[in-house]
Amino acid sequence: MTPEEIQKIITLQEVKGCFFEGGLAGYAGGGKYKPDVCGNKVFTLQTGKLTYVDSYVSFEKQSGGMIVIFHKTTHVPIWMMQYEGKELFNNEQVNKRMTEIVKEALHDAYSKRIFCGGRGLPQHFPIGGTESIENGAVYYNDVNMENDTFAKFSGKEKIIKWVKGQPTTVFYHNYSGKLLVPLK
Repeated sequence: MTPEEIQKIITLQEVKGCFFEGGLAGYAGGGKYKPDVCGNKVFTLQTGKLTYVDSYVSFEKQSGGMIVIFHKTTHVPIWMMQYEGKELFNNEQVNKRMTEIVKEALHDAYSKRIFCGGRGLPQHFPIGGTESIENGAVYYNDVNMENDTFAKFSGKEKIIKWVKGQPTTVFYHNYSGKLLVPLK
């Protein structure tokens, strides 16, 4: 299938809708990931003419993965995002809470259908509101988007936790992505 043929049958709005639906049903919504033959954890959702696939790996506090949205019948990749990062704090309980904060931030952005580089809103205060700043942790997302679109973006999300009165990055993900087929 050529890009021109895909442009005739799929719109940018459909791809964005698939992204938000897949994100809410997957990681941000507690979806069930299944291991593949290599040990990747994979979540798949078919919606309309599209298939959303989120696949990630993690090892020793490091993680990386990719989300790809395909045309359902031809399997042509339409859009993709990759991410990689690390937990920087040596406390399993804190690291578990950081994972929960990332899921909260993603769920917040996806449920509002706000695209911020495929991650959370620029600043997300965990449950507890702004008073969490000095008592807990805050999620930040610094996204670079060309022309403020879904077409090409990159950025870094991180969680800052106050440790001994000092803001300390305890988690980060670098990410980037783009449309593989130009759509309107």
